[in-house]
Amino acid sequence: ENTALPLTLAKMQRDCGAGAMRCPTGEPLDVVLVNDGNSNGDSDGFGPFKSPDPLRALFSAGEPPADWVRGMFGLPSVPNPAVFAEAFPAASAWRPYCSVPTTRIDVWPHEQRNITSHVAEVLLTTIENRYYGVAAGSKIRLLVFSLDIPGVIWPGLLNRDTEVDRPGHARLAFGRLLPDSFAGHASMAEAQLAAMGPPLRQFLAKRAVRAAPSGGRAQ
Repeated sequence: ENTALPLTLAKMQRDCGAGAMRCPTGEPLDVVLVNDGNSNGDSDGFGPFKSPDPLRALFSAGEPPADWVRGMFGLPSVPNPAVFAEAFPAASAWRPYCSVPTTRIDVWPHEQRNITSHVAEVLLTTIENRYYGVAAGSKIRLLVFSLDIPGVIWPGLLNRDTEVDRPGHARLAFGRLLPDSFAGHASMAEAQLAAMGPPLRQFLAKRAVRAAPSGGRAQ
């Protein structure tokens, strides 16, 4: 399970039950997730060697989740990470929040384009997942930043999302062999830091209003 969200939800639920965390009755729990993957990805891998996309796998779409699902390359069976009753957010739920210019170099002629990251805010309901300790019935207000940064090893993994750009954003550094493969990390990090601020502040502002007495502004 690559997002750490199921274990985070399980801990929040336990803390709510123990009184260690403020959880007003009837109010959703607020969670922020940064997905180092693609918001439009169906799976990782290629051909028969696929595993469910880590973000998409959290959503059961109303179907009773199986206890076990295929893991990396379809070889091991792993506990199902599904924790939400709803379907994966539709394409219309995702809005762009960051755009960084790049040059795609695995096509000819090379292509000038933008790497565009997306964010979605959704209200969800947990389902029971005994492997990760998640209880059913909690309302979750989830803010997801999906970086949507292309790659070869991750998140593309030789599927349709595979792409090589300059400056590079490789997750694995190749040192002097391919020095440009990770040259885009700093500029991308700066762009993400600046662009995440507005949607995150909007999300937290809603929480502050809900937490304030009589719907007023929290102090």
